[in-house]
Amino acid sequence: MTKNDDGQQNPAQPTGAGGYSQQPYDAGRTEDSQMPIVPAPSIPSPPQFAPPPPQHAPPNAVRYAPANDQQYIQPAADGFAGQQGYSAHPGYPALHGNQQDPGQSTQPPAAAHGGVGAPHRKSNVRRALIIVGASVVAVGLLAVGGSVVYNTMAEQRAPEHRVEAFLDNLVDGKVEAALSEAGIKVTDEDVLLTDKAYSAAGDTITGYSLKQAKTKDGKSTIAATLKTESGSFNQNFTLVSTGKELLFFDTWQIDGLKLDSVDVSSVGAPSGASITLGGKTIDQQTDALRAFPGRYSADIVGTDMYTGASVTATVSGMGGGDPAEFSEANIELTDAGIAAVKTEVDAYLDACAATGVIAPPMCPFAAKLPDPTVVPSNVVWTIKSRPEIKVDAYSSSGWSMSSLTSGSADMTADMTSGSRSGTLYLPAPVEFKVIGSVTGFADGKATVTIIPWLFG
Repeated sequence: MTKNDDGQQNPAQPTGAGGYSQQPYDAGRTEDSQMPIVPAPSIPSPPQFAPPPPQHAPPNAVRYAPANDQQYIQPAADGFAGQQGYSAHPGYPALHGNQQDPGQSTQPPAAAHGGVGAPHRKSNVRRALIIVGASVVAVGLLAVGGSVVYNTMAEQRAPEHRVEAFLDNLVDGKVEAALSEAGIKVTDEDVLLTDKAYSAAGDTITGYSLKQAKTKDGKSTIAATLKTESGSFNQNFTLVSTGKELLFFDTWQIDGLKLDSVDVSSVGAPSGASITLGGKTIDQQTDALRAFPGRYSADIVGTDMYTGASVTATVSGMGGGDPAEFSEANIELTDAGIAAVKTEVDAYLDACAATGVIAPPMCPFAAKLPDPTVVPSNVVWTIKSRPEIKVDAYSSSGWSMSSLTSGSADMTADMTSGSRSGTLYLPAPVEFKVIGSVTGFADGKATVTIIPWLFG
């Protein structure tokens, strides 16, 4: 209700289209009418349609009403912008799509369709929490992974790992790689420090166990038990730090490892014999040869005079101890060898007989003069019988030789004693035996040594 100029109340005016009241236009009064003149409401111009939004506008995009429309800014519905109609001006029908009821509340439906309201903020919070949680997990995984990598790298560079690499090579028969791990230099004379020689050896290292390293001031000591085919033995390894790797890890090198050796001279082969050791022919006068733990065989090559044989020496540690000696060889003479020995013995006896003296030096037979005033001349020794020679078993000094039967020799000579002269003779032949040794053969001949001082 309103009041006019006379103080009277005016009835309420109807509400026009669009939901707003049409107020009377005060144009004054006329004498011909008692009713106020109310001009017709102005008809607003049709709305100017804004160009349609892009086909794929974001779900929360907003659409603006025409400039002369006083309604709120309405968010576009979810989905494609092109599928939603435009609001018509109050008093006009909707062009297409969903038309809002004029009496509907004008509160913006921001939260109704995922707009700028609370659900959207909660979604952002959840997304942030997920990102933070994933970051924490990633950092944790990186920390655990970094720790694993560090521990792995430290283990690979530990002193125990260096000893393990050295021993693994020995177990696998890779001597040359083991020498490199231990920093041991070799020469051409080290015929046993090759993969080939070690593969031919017996009783080699088959396994090992290590105790924890004791490390202090760049030096580490590791106690090990090395297993072989026949047993086991203890071995200590010393390592020294040679620097740093990747700033944190010590690099270790086996230090001062001394190898044991075999005594080649103990092979005891006959003089002039050919010996093979480690797949190579060597001289019996060679110095001791270095070797890793194992049983090594030396082969004495047989000839027409004697049979061949193999001897072994066992190296049982790594410490530079006394050289290992080879076992006794069992070498037998062939028939040709025995005949050669007998030939040499006969030649020896013949040489004794040909001396022309009463007591041949270095010979198994001799005679004594009956009177110191007797002067012998034209002395003749005659071998009546020769002893039967026996050659015994071989030893490192050769074959021992003895006589199964005795030989005999007779003597005659001219003599003078003052004014007298005559013939000297023995009342009976002298019996003798031959004892000595055979040390070897050369050019088909035996090297025989007789022990003459057993006779006199």
